[in-house]
Amino acid sequence: MAKILIDTNVFIKKLRMPQKQVKELLETLLKEKDSYCFTEQNIDEFFRNINKEAINFKNEFSNKKNKNINTMQYDFGNEKDNEKYKSLQEDIKNMIEQYYQEKEKEIDCVTNELKKFFEKLKNEKFYIINRTNDIIYKANNRHLLGNPPGTDKVTIGDEIIWESILQELKEDLIIVSNDNSFIENEDFLKREFDDGHRKLLGIVKDVEQARKMINLPKDENLEKIENKEKEIEQQNYNNWLNDLAEVIQPMANMANDITKAIQPQILQYQMIANYLAEEIKPAINVANNIAKAIQPQILQYQKIANYLAEELRASILQYLNTAGDLANVMPNTELQCPKIDLPQTSNEKNNGVTKND
Repeated sequence: MAKILIDTNVFIKKLRMPQKQVKELLETLLKEKDSYCFTEQNIDEFFRNINKEAINFKNEFSNKKNKNINTMQYDFGNEKDNEKYKSLQEDIKNMIEQYYQEKEKEIDCVTNELKKFFEKLKNEKFYIINRTNDIIYKANNRHLLGNPPGTDKVTIGDEIIWESILQELKEDLIIVSNDNSFIENEDFLKREFDDGHRKLLGIVKDVEQARKMINLPKDENLEKIENKEKEIEQQNYNNWLNDLAEVIQPMANMANDITKAIQPQILQYQMIANYLAEEIKPAINVANNIAKAIQPQILQYQKIANYLAEELRASILQYLNTAGDLANVMPNTELQCPKIDLPQTSNEKNNGVTKND
């Protein structure tokens, strides 16, 4: 019989669901315990993260509460209406406070329901795959090789979960997960898991979808829970879009105000630029006319310069030829230099040497 592995993140997301619906889901899992499997790593991750995620969820509600209260400020311009509004404002604040306090209590109740379920997994004899040193060794190698599942994080939780399944599970498998490291690498994981005796039937996001794949009886309550969770996700997404719009709108308004403020200056600068262009245009035309007027003279001077260069070159060649002819006519002619009496140095006088010698 095929097994369904529900990843830790799926249980963590149930914090956003009403307590009654979460309790019904867990009761369904207990009734069908032979169809599910867990790893020791999943259980550890749940207990490591559940309190932290519950606090984060409470903080989200607290931020929304403060936001809703802070947006209630208004001035009617007269004391009488302001007093009435202030009284009404206090009533609304109390209602908001009460709503969020009840919501925080429900988060605590859901957290406790989930904790109780995980605490009795072993007593209820769910199929749990224990973590071994060999599994950790293989998971670390998988991380070093960069093979999925897993991310670039230092921890190797996803790798340990997958290696636990590979090593111990003999049946077909369906994984329920919101983790992209599983979802985006389904083909790779199927190739690794399928060995002729077992198959990875799929990776899905909903428990009810996994149940249908192995022909478990339809559970209308569970289907309602899954649909409700999708509604909450869509609502959260819409709220995020609204929050984003509220942040962007003041910036857009500011940009419009700035545009309106500088529009006169832009027009003024445009007029100045056009004026300068018109003023410079005659000067450019004059420069062009001057260039056209002196172009013939430039060409004439260029011709004269070329002519003089040729004449100078011819004269130089002529002088060189004359010098060569003279050298050929007087090869043996001795040049007579006049005799010059130079004064003797002190050393020459001492040695009795004369210049004529």
